[in-house]
Amino acid sequence: MKKISVMLAAGAMIFMLSSCGQAENTEDMQTGTADGSAEISQDAGEADSDGKKGADETALQEDKDIVYGELERLAGEYEYTSDNGTGKLTIQKTSDGYDISDYESESSYRFLADSSNVEIIKDNRIYIKYPEQVSSDDTVQFSYYILEYDTDGIEVYYGKTAFEEAQLLYRAVKQSGQDTEQGGANRSESGDAGGESDPAGRENNGIELDDDLEIDFFRDYSEDIRADVDHVVSASASLQEELKNMENIIQKYTPLAEAAQTQGEMNISSEWFLVIWDTELNSLWNRFSNSADQQTKEKVLAEQRNWIDMKEGAVLTSIGYSEENGSMYPLLVNSYLEEITKNRAYVIANELAKITGESFVMPERSAKYGLFVENYGTGSIYSDLITRPGYSGDDEAIIGIHRMGQVEGTFVDSGNGELAFTADDGSVKGIIKINGWDGASFTVTESSREISFPAGEEFQFPFAF
Repeated sequence: MKKISVMLAAGAMIFMLSSCGQAENTEDMQTGTADGSAEISQDAGEADSDGKKGADETALQEDKDIVYGELERLAGEYEYTSDNGTGKLTIQKTSDGYDISDYESESSYRFLADSSNVEIIKDNRIYIKYPEQVSSDDTVQFSYYILEYDTDGIEVYYGKTAFEEAQLLYRAVKQSGQDTEQGGANRSESGDAGGESDPAGRENNGIELDDDLEIDFFRDYSEDIRADVDHVVSASASLQEELKNMENIIQKYTPLAEAAQTQGEMNISSEWFLVIWDTELNSLWNRFSNSADQQTKEKVLAEQRNWIDMKEGAVLTSIGYSEENGSMYPLLVNSYLEEITKNRAYVIANELAKITGESFVMPERSAKYGLFVENYGTGSIYSDLITRPGYSGDDEAIIGIHRMGQVEGTFVDSGNGELAFTADDGSVKGIIKINGWDGASFTVTESSREISFPAGEEFQFPFAF
């Protein structure tokens, strides 16, 4: 159910699902039923042998209006509680209809559907058949959502294979004073619902940027971004403030990215936010390199080179290969690289703060989710531990040990800093402990795989992405 578990930091990106990613007939539209609901009709737009094309098109428009009418009535922002904090469900008007988005945090989402994914609206329920994953051969893996609404909020149900098996995920309550009809939701909570940057926020931190940018998905914005990063660096009073003020640049490019209409445009615009953090990381590294003594520089340089060499492996471990994700793959890769590049910028800023004598506080990492590896001080990933929300709503973990094997399963938060892991086949049980920026560990408590995962063995994953 979750495509990006990016604790995918990088500020969250707001994108619409492009209809070009659907393998089913893209001309499928909604037609009316006798009970007033709206449901799908596969070939309603085609003329039949009796010459009914005109009537069919009229019916299509009428039923499209039914769907849009319900979505317009529900448009707005809804909040709910999740393991990552406050999640947000938004229904918002766009130039092509309506988008339905679920952001469990600033860095992750469950689904980004649009009104064309609506199968039926009936009895205060919106049924969404969402193309969860589109492969390069045009095969599609669907997920099934039901949004049951009343005057106070929306209950969201999820089924992996059919509407009939849908289980309640959460209840979201509509926020007063929200208006999301005029554009996409924001990457950052400091912006308004229309996607514009927040002038008050900029005034408070003393950073103002030139917002006079035209939307051009074929333009190279790297020089503009470099100038903005340089401005933020020079105008910030401390490293802590500098990292915080990078969000002003994120806000600047968010309205441009929200204007993306095709998957190609979404893929292109997602790279802008990666460039922002990559530029900031390079700026921090140059200042660190010019200030550190030789011994410190050599130590951190070795770590930085290892991080660079491991990035590709981290992407494959967390997201998979392009054929598994279809046309969305560049967006997923850019967003994940944005997250880990932002994380790395904080690491280097912390090292620089030690030299300059500044007080610097690293941001808190998730106590449940992340990618942790054992690289033995090299640029290769030997063993890895990834924890993330699973498609079915359970939390899942994948543990790979060098030359010993891999085990996949689910885990439950015990509430004491320990995550109780059970393999899918029941062969291994153990305890996962996540130590924030200091990595994670896995201790085997029960095992029928004594050669690869012997009971009592503890595995360390000291490098946190």
